[in-house]
Amino acid sequence: MSALKAPAGHFTILYFASASSYTAKNNESFPAPLPLSKLFEMLEEKYNGMKDKVLMSCLVTVNLEYVDIPEDCASEPFIKEGDEVAIIPPVSSGPWRPTSPQNISPWPHHLLPPMSLADASFIANW
Repeated sequence: MSALKAPAGHFTILYFASASSYTAKNNESFPAPLPLSKLFEMLEEKYNGMKDKVLMSCLVTVNLEYVDIPEDCASEPFIKEGDEVAIIPPVSSGPWRPTSPQNISPWPHHLLPPMSLADASFIANW
């Protein structure tokens, strides 16, 4: 867990990527306990539109363990005092960047001369 500590009687939410952009925060604290199924509802009340625009595509962790947000109240887990909740949007890839001089070439890989014996073996088997 992180070094952030929620005030007594609260839990901490960590926001990443689009969740952080939407809230304009990296973290904040909320009163505990809170039924896990009410988490998105609570955030939607505070940040209008966040549920559809951000939360529905996010993963959630509680104390570094991925959790599913239950839709019903049967055997529902609670977020407790001192817990750390993270809202993690899907990972997106950035722009392609060459990782070696070989990747900069405009020629397809299979048309380039081998750079090592391993490359020669790979190309021959490809």
